[in-house]
Amino acid sequence: MYCSECGCEVNGKFCSNCGTRVQLGEVPEVFDWRQSYDFERISQSAEVNQRVTQAKAGAGRDTSSLLLDLIDAVASPMMGGISSLAIAKASQPLTAKLGFKTGKERREFVTLPPGEVLANLAVTLASIEHSITCVTFGDNHCHIRATLPPDLRAMEVRLAVNIDGAEQGMWITATAEAEGQWYDWGKCQSQLDRLFTGLRAA
Repeated sequence: MYCSECGCEVNGKFCSNCGTRVQLGEVPEVFDWRQSYDFERISQSAEVNQRVTQAKAGAGRDTSSLLLDLIDAVASPMMGGISSLAIAKASQPLTAKLGFKTGKERREFVTLPPGEVLANLAVTLASIEHSITCVTFGDNHCHIRATLPPDLRAMEVRLAVNIDGAEQGMWITATAEAEGQWYDWGKCQSQLDRLFTGLRAA
């Protein structure tokens, strides 16, 4: 018997993973996360959740991000206590309106089920600093938007990942964009490299 909410095996009246009550006589739906496009539900399944937890435990802040904090802490007193990072964030919308923008895009085909691709995405994102801003999915697609924190190379980077089902596999299209600046010193490219390495994991 499996939980209709998270797909974990249930041996009693409640799911030990998510706490959902199983009604007597009820035959819970079997959730095959490997064939699903539901990113949030896939992330909550026992097997994937364990991998995500391990990735978070092993994650550390990017060295460039830590250096930015250090430089900002040193520079702030010389600027009257005003954070240079705050000034940069405030000016970013203005420079973005002026058309300053840089970024990279990549599209690849993988022969993995959608759920495995999305599980790999959840694990990869867990291993780096990120904030998910939007998730939408349907019968044969899942679109995810996230932001990556500023560092010495670039201000906030917007990450968009589209997973679209196709015959014999999945098309993955990902873009990384830094608005408000002309150069990102390789940040967008390196983030996409890391992302696709994780997505292709078997």
